[in-house]
Order: sequence, then C-alpha cells, then structure tokens
Amino acid sequence: MTATHLFGVIAVAVMVAAALLLVGVSYLGATVARLGRQHAEARETRQRLADVVELAADWVWETDTDNRFTYFSHRFEQVTGLSRELFVGFNREGLAARDGFFANEWTDHLETIRARAPFYGFRYSYVHQDGRRYVFQINGKPLFDRKGRFLGYRGTGTDLTETVTARADADAAEAHARDVLDSALDAFFSIDSDGVVVDWNQAAEQMFNWSREEVLGRPAAALIVPGAELDAHWSMMAQLRAGDAWFLNTRVRTTARRRDATVFPCELAITETWTPRGRTFNAFMRDITDREAHQQAIEHARYEAEVASKSKSEFLAAMSHELRTPLNAVIGFSDLLVSCPHLPEEQRLEYLCDIRESGNHLLELINDVLDLSKIEAGRLDLSEEPVDLADLANACIRLLGERAQSALLELRHDVPEDLPPVLADKTRIKQVLINLLSNSIKFTEPGGQVSLSARLDPEGRMRLSVADSGVGMAPEELARAFEPFAQLDNVYSRRQQGTGLGLALVRTLSQLHGGKLEVDTEPGAGTTATCVLPATRVMLDPETYEAPRRAAG
Repeated sequence: MTATHLFGVIAVAVMVAAALLLVGVSYLGATVARLGRQHAEARETRQRLADVVELAADWVWETDTDNRFTYFSHRFEQVTGLSRELFVGFNREGLAARDGFFANEWTDHLETIRARAPFYGFRYSYVHQDGRRYVFQINGKPLFDRKGRFLGYRGTGTDLTETVTARADADAAEAHARDVLDSALDAFFSIDSDGVVVDWNQAAEQMFNWSREEVLGRPAAALIVPGAELDAHWSMMAQLRAGDAWFLNTRVRTTARRRDATVFPCELAITETWTPRGRTFNAFMRDITDREAHQQAIEHARYEAEVASKSKSEFLAAMSHELRTPLNAVIGFSDLLVSCPHLPEEQRLEYLCDIRESGNHLLELINDVLDLSKIEAGRLDLSEEPVDLADLANACIRLLGERAQSALLELRHDVPEDLPPVLADKTRIKQVLINLLSNSIKFTEPGGQVSLSARLDPEGRMRLSVADSGVGMAPEELARAFEPFAQLDNVYSRRQQGTGLGLALVRTLSQLHGGKLEVDTEPGAGTTATCVLPATRVMLDPETYEAPRRAAG
C-alpha cells in the first residue's frame, strides 16, 4: 500500500473516530441530562411522599426482621400527642406485654405477623398513665428482598380514639334512650314518611302483641290501624308529608287494632324529627279503655243517682199522701168519738171499724217500707218452717175478701188440700200472696175476677199464682213496676193508693227463698204473677225432709 493510500485510510479512520467521539459525547450529555432529570424527579417524589406522610391523617411505621419498630413518622406525635418512643425499639410481642396495652387484643394479630401475612384494620387499645384511653387501627404489608428474604413490615396507623369515643357516647345515648322508651308506660313507635315502622318499644309490644323484630320494616297500617280508620290514616300521612299536620304535638282520640284484631280506644300524640334517613314521625299511644270504662261507670252512677234522687222524691211525694190519708182518718174518726160521746152504737161501731181499717192500712204501708229497707240492708232473716199452702191461701182469701167485695170483684182460689208443704217463712210467703192479691184487686175494674192458685210444675217446683182480669201492663210499664217506690203513670193507677213497693217487695222475698217472680201481662188482658219456689223447698216426705242450704244474704 502506498503512502498516499495509507494516509487516506488513516484520515478516514480519524474522521470516523471523531464522529464516534462526537456521538458519544452527545449521548453522554443526554444521558447525564436524563439522569439529572430523573434524580430531580426522584427527589421531588421523595419530597412529595414525605409531605404526604407528614400531612396525612395517618402515620407511617416500619419494623425490621425481628418485628421491632424502627420508624414512626412525626405525624404520630402530631395526631396523638404521644411520643414515638412508646413504640420505637419494641417488637410486637414485647409491646403487647407492656403496661397500658391489652394482650388479649393482640393474640390473633401476632399469629398473622408470625405468618408474615398482610393485615388490614387491626384495632388495639392503649391506656396512658394519666388514665386516658386511646384506640389505634393499623394496616401492614410484609417486605421481601429479590431473593424472598423477609425484611420486616411497613404500614400506616390511624387514631380512632375520637371516633370510638363518639360512637360509644352515641351508643350509650341510644341505649339510654332505648331504656327510657322501654320503661315508658305509653306505647312508642316511629314510622318513616312512607308509614313503615322504624322503632317499637316494649310497651308497644305488650299493647299490640307484636314483637319489635316482627314489625320493623313493615307498614304500620297493616299492623295496628283498624279497617274503618285506614282512610283517616292515609289522610294523616299525607298531611305529615306535606308539613300541614295540625295534630302534631297534640293528643287526639282514635282507635287502634291489636294482633288478634280487637279494636280499642286510645290517645295518640305525634312528634316529628329529622334523621339521616329523612323525616321520622314518632307516635306515643295510650290505651284509654279503662279510663273510658271508668268514665262511663261514673256517668252511669251519676244517672243512677239522678234516678234514685228522682225516685226518692217521687216516693216522698207518694208516701206523704199515702201515710197522711189513713192517719187523717184515724185522727178524724177518733176526734168524732171523743167530741161526740153519745153517738148511736151503730155509728160508733162504724167509726171504730174505719179507724181499725185505716190503722191496718197505715201499718201495711210502714211494714212494706221497713221490710224493703231490711232486705236492702241484708238484715231480713227467714224464719223457716213447713207451710201448709191450702191453709195459707184460705187465710189470705178471708183477709182480702171484704176488700174484693167492696170493689165488686169475684175472689176465688184453687189450692188443692193435698199439696205437699213447703219449707218457708210463713209470714213472708203470706206477705207475697197478700201483695199480689192486693195489686190485682187494686187494678181490676168492678165485675172482674181475681184468683189464687198453687201447683207443682213438671220440674217439681211450687208455683203460687195470682191472676186477674184487670188493666194489665205494657212491657215498659212492667219494667217500671219492679222499681222500688215507682208508680205507674197511667190514669187508672193514679187513682189507686199504694207505695209502689208491691212487685219489688214480692220479687225480693221470692229471691230470698231461692225462687223468682214471673209476670205475664198485656194491656187490657189482665196480669198473672207467679212466685216460683225451688223444688228443694217442696217437702214431698216431711218425715225425711232435709232443709235446703241457702246462700248467705
């Protein structure tokens, strides 16, 4: 190769080398610039991460291969007010055993650490020496090198003290409110704007027989609203939703339905509250069944008192006349006898008979009043003995025969001689028959008939009946005739004398003997009154008869 050629090759080589050098220098410059930018970006990233670590609500921590805490960010001290030295240098087993920590909270967590598994949401407590309790929650991730060797854990921590305390306070307040509601005597329940039950206390459980678990989430209308009140219920809900409910915070009277479909009266008061779920309507309900029954009883008692007062007034008005009439006759005829000592014997006898009749009539009136008073006071005792009804009937007919004859009535009796005797108070049974006969004579027009009969019915009871062809009574008159001191308000009865005690006294005396009084009557068709004595009083075999036991009073 000639020098010229060699020189040319060298020149080319130099030129290539120069070009490569230029390229290398350019690449090196670009690389250096790129590395500079990457370093700046890394530094910026590290600063950004450091800022995040220091500014975040959570703190960052790290442990080594022995699970010993090697790093705690400053954020821990800023958030909790505690020193990082509380943790740094301690492993988890040693930390769990220190004063202020609760080892039982760490049992499962330590197993997770030993397994070198990630964990999330581990919560534990720490009680500081000043008595304040802290609650922390941490997340952690195990770290491994390229060869899989365990390097430790890195994670974050959160202070839940305020959250847990607030939650505990809220739970305590809710528990207190629940205790208050459950101790309330009134039923309490809450419904949302759709009428669905969201709360239900123990009083509501007892009142409606639905448990809290059974009603939550169900519409109140399907549980406690009677069918007749459904339209009113939905109208009420519409007013509540529209904010136009006049009845808010006001007690209203309504009705409700129990689980067994029984309907009862109640008082209802509704209040409104706002919750995260929206508006809630709280209902306080009180069962007023007993109160209304008590009120009705008071009204009934007031009515009865008014009736009794009216009856007393009517009785006094009637008795003032009934007592004065025979008493005036006694006094008047006595004065005549005293002032005219030389009256003819026949006239004197007539006046004496009038005095005796008036005195007997006055005695009958007084006896009726006293007997009824004794009965009502529970002080009338029966003097029981075997009573021959045929003899008793004859005595009554003889006693009232003159009165019936004066009234132009036919008085007869049909009492068989062979009737078995009855164990009774002879005086009171006679009083029963005389009262019935007197009533019939009093309310039967001239030309009529009054009859007394006695017989055994198919059940072995003794039936003592007085029948007449008199004016009779309508059902409403019969009911009034049984009231003590009541007098019928028809024209015919107002012309008659009497206290109005007849049927009331007869019925009471019949009941004292364990029997009853039956009355069959119609206006214009006469009346039949029957004293029914129980079969236990009929002495079919007087030799072996054993007296019946009567209930006291």
